[in-house]
Amino acid sequence: MQARLLHADDVPAGKLILWFPSKETQRATFTAPVDHRPLTADQMVHFDGEPSIDLNTEPSGVNPAPWIGLSCFLADATTDSIATTLSRYFDRHEIMRTVFDVDDFASLTRSVIPKNRVTFDPRRTHSTTAAENYRLLARHLARETRCNEWPYAGFATIHHKDGATLFAAFDHMVFDGYSMYVSLDEFPRWHAGVLNGDSAPDDAPSHADYALLEHTKLAELGSDSAEVSTWRNALTKHHRLPGLPQQTGVRPGEEWPHEFLSIPLLSAKETFQIRKTLKAQNASVGLGFLSGVLGAGAEQEDNGEISFLISTHNRPNANWSSAVGWFAGVVPITLKLGADTSHGATLNALDKSWNLSKSAGIIRIPEAARRLSAHIEPSLVVSYMEGTHAPGWKHWSEYRAQALLGPTPPGAQIHLWVSNMPDGLHLEVRYPSKPSCLKWIQNMAVRSREILLNLHSDAALVGASIEGGFPCK
Repeated sequence: MQARLLHADDVPAGKLILWFPSKETQRATFTAPVDHRPLTADQMVHFDGEPSIDLNTEPSGVNPAPWIGLSCFLADATTDSIATTLSRYFDRHEIMRTVFDVDDFASLTRSVIPKNRVTFDPRRTHSTTAAENYRLLARHLARETRCNEWPYAGFATIHHKDGATLFAAFDHMVFDGYSMYVSLDEFPRWHAGVLNGDSAPDDAPSHADYALLEHTKLAELGSDSAEVSTWRNALTKHHRLPGLPQQTGVRPGEEWPHEFLSIPLLSAKETFQIRKTLKAQNASVGLGFLSGVLGAGAEQEDNGEISFLISTHNRPNANWSSAVGWFAGVVPITLKLGADTSHGATLNALDKSWNLSKSAGIIRIPEAARRLSAHIEPSLVVSYMEGTHAPGWKHWSEYRAQALLGPTPPGAQIHLWVSNMPDGLHLEVRYPSKPSCLKWIQNMAVRSREILLNLHSDAALVGASIEGGFPCK
């Protein structure tokens, strides 16, 4: 399963129903008790007081709705079973019942709606065609996922004779990439439980409790701590992070519309064989695949160097693996190729940098900027996802699971995902639509495939080159 921007092809024909919090629930947002646990620095900066989207026109790169979401199939669904499923999801995840607001002193506050108070009402549309469903769905998700108004999430269903396709979208204020995998597993399971008459699921760990834990740990970090030093050492002499690699042709401050590209790098068999090779070397599988891709990027640079932010899940331990919220952070790393440009040397360099820097993920970008009096904007952000570590991955086909994204605003940022999925390794990129940037990505894909396949000595494994054509979507 690969991520993709929501497209008309993702939206089937059928009876479209848009879901909204009930009037009783909307009233509950005004009486929800204040919760004094702190917000994370990301949440504090992300919240704003003005909608960033024109709700009367189609969401697009110039009218962005940068949500993260999903779609999945709910067998034998009815409006009652879907309404109950949504209520149970909100009861289970406290972050979904959290209301953010600005008080009389211009401070951002948190209130939490009590359990059993969130209900959803269906609003039936007259739409049944795929094209009209897509138009209404895109606007609905954009409207409901605004970061300045609860519920920071939008839901819609398209009903067929054997069930319904659920579309769910979330603002980053309450959701991150791993939350999407958690939710793809939960929605179909909890819906089946509703049909079976099962009791509601237990509460998941609270994101607000994590925010308190993070706040406490940050208070213990001095200016000379290793975590702060990691961020300080990543800055240029101008007190900024490095921009995109020179060969992308994209310079800081430029505003290019973003496009999305998914490139299959390795088949399932190839990925399996290379995983075996990395494990035989006692190497990290994730860093092994990342070093192939990032090494291919660094090779294109005249100085053999590439700087990036690498995502961290930031969930403290396995007990938090079922939690939904904006946990993910980033860590700054610079990978510099030496005289030895072999995969092994690149992997060792990346492994060393990662182990020295990974603890800095607790310091979020706004907090790092505050502590260092710096202007810190992301340029190249890199994420790795191991599909078989996601809950419920064996059922993705049964669930017709799909990871979806909304359109982002123009800019000079690349987000690069290396996704290790059951059907193989994929390079997925959201990038500025400058031709030189696309060429950089394509060169990276070709070269990273060569690097990774060279890890395995079986020449028969190598197969055909992907140069000259990319089956993208």
